Amino acid sequence: MGNRKFFHLSNSLRATSRGFTLVEMLIVLLIATLILAIAINNFPKQRRIYTYQQYISELETAVRMAKLKAVERSVNVSVCPDLNNNSIVVYDNGLDRSALCNSNSNSNNSARNIIYTINIDNSIATVGSNSVGFSFDPRGLGIIGGNICIQSADGSMYYKISVQSLSGRINIEKGSGGCR
Repeated sequence: MGNRKFFHLSNSLRATSRGFTLVEMLIVLLIATLILAIAINNFPKQRRIYTYQQYISELETAVRMAKLKAVERSVNVSVCPDLNNNSIVVYDNGLDRSALCNSNSNSNNSARNIIYTINIDNSIATVGSNSVGFSFDPRGLGIIGGNICIQSADGSMYYKISVQSLSGRINIEKGSGGCR
């Protein structure tokens, strides 16, 4: 008799564990579709933010590298915005202190040696129009102070690196809105 109770219990368990119903499967499928739709819509935005952050990191590295190259090579090095090409260029000026990032020296850019260039995609970010650039002397001090600003294409955030003249101190400022 004990076996019959066990047999009866196992049959009743089998009858109640039938699996998923069609309605349950449709609900799970609907939830998965909604999550996937949200993720796909956010992917381009996240990619733009990631690329913008890469430009920021590259700019910071280029500025620190420019200061080190000036000391290492015993030359004057300039970090200049190129608003026409939406890029930032690091130049080895040699011993020439007159070849800085002003409009008069931009015609002489071909005479200077390019150390590094950051090309920025217009759809992601732009070089700020108030960016003037700066230069380091062979001791790593600032010949001329200035700044370079990168702002997101939609103008929602900016990142500005400034160098003080004489001390060569590097300041970083970031925030919401366009370049100031």
